[in-house]
Amino acid sequence: PVCTGVEITFDGASASITHNNFGNRDNSNIDPFAMIENIGSYNGQDFHLKLESPLPNSDDPDCRPGLPEDNAKCSIILSSNGAVTFYTRANSTYPIQFTLINALDDTPMTLPRFSFSLFDIGTSGRVVCYELENAYELSNLLIFPEFFWADDTYDTFACGGCQNSCCPVGSTVPYLQQSGSTDITANGQTFTSGDMFVADPAAGGITDVTNPLALTDFQQSQSARLVYSGTSSWLMAFGRGSQGGRHQFAGYTNIGQDIC
Repeated sequence: PVCTGVEITFDGASASITHNNFGNRDNSNIDPFAMIENIGSYNGQDFHLKLESPLPNSDDPDCRPGLPEDNAKCSIILSSNGAVTFYTRANSTYPIQFTLINALDDTPMTLPRFSFSLFDIGTSGRVVCYELENAYELSNLLIFPEFFWADDTYDTFACGGCQNSCCPVGSTVPYLQQSGSTDITANGQTFTSGDMFVADPAAGGITDVTNPLALTDFQQSQSARLVYSGTSSWLMAFGRGSQGGRHQFAGYTNIGQDIC
């Protein structure tokens, strides 16, 4: 692949989920996070990925107990396509702190450059309350379908066929929309200085991705790949309307494959 940086791989042959309690969804107050181990190596050192809620006490009230096989909200699975599936509740927003963890000593591990991709952003509309800087008040209600939000710590991003903006790949329409500087509120806590990536409701259902390195033009048009450098952590939020039920993420994909 072109411009991969340090590869992050969620291949079930090497990676494994060792904790699956994001948002304290099992109400145990023990290890309230999710952990995917052995997702890559840098300078000979293996690293993991930790997902933790930035809400107070790492507790997200929109998470639910249960098995991933039953689509328990906030549970994760390693999908057969080499991605991670995070299950979401209808009309909810889930802020997520992602942290790369050194497998040797369980400390944050900084990588020089890597990609993180979100794909299959589609399905029907929902009501979300958020603030567009210098444009809207928080009281404005805007209708949005499935979306994800990312804080602005990334270096650049590919969205569909463009860099640092969204456009279709080839003649494909509709395509993912990007709002620009946006604040978002989840369970009474506001997160600032990020970008909102919102599905076009006309995209409807999207054919499941079978290979993250070979998304079709239409699949790329509903997806984004963010490039980070010199960091061990980043903040995102996943949300959706009444349909859908999951968000999928991976490391490097062919979304904007020449964008570094």
